[in-house]
Amino acid sequence: MILFLLLLTYWQETVPLKPSDEFEVLVDFQFKTRPQDANGNYSVNFTDSEKKTTYNGEQLGYLILNVKLNKLNEHELKVRGVNSMGKRVISRKVSTGTIVKLDLGFIYDIKKHYTANEYTLFLSGAKSDTSKIVLTIQDDGTFLVNGVVQGKF
Repeated sequence: MILFLLLLTYWQETVPLKPSDEFEVLVDFQFKTRPQDANGNYSVNFTDSEKKTTYNGEQLGYLILNVKLNKLNEHELKVRGVNSMGKRVISRKVSTGTIVKLDLGFIYDIKKHYTANEYTLFLSGAKSDTSKIVLTIQDDGTFLVNGVVQGKF
């Protein structure tokens, strides 16, 4: 009985990856200046002093990902996105051709894990998740889509 429950739990939690020919990820890489704080410093606002980094107004790499859903099956009606920090980043209805915009932020912050480095988009129907897309940026800047290397930042 316990084995059955464990298998049932594993089966329920496993959501298959969406085939790569049914979507595309468009990278919008920009250079931006980090906003100034009240003292006129360019900094990352974290309570941990070792995470505080100051910049002198230099341009830093900034990443926005646009995921275009080219093909959906009849059960894929909604998208729900969560990041590696457990925050919900999107939840809405979708149709074929929908573009899901993910504003990831500064590349430096992502690689240092000051902000989320992984985003999972769950495509679902009325009752359950049918597929997912996993977008990851590793510590060295390697960019993966569903575990496949797509480039490096």
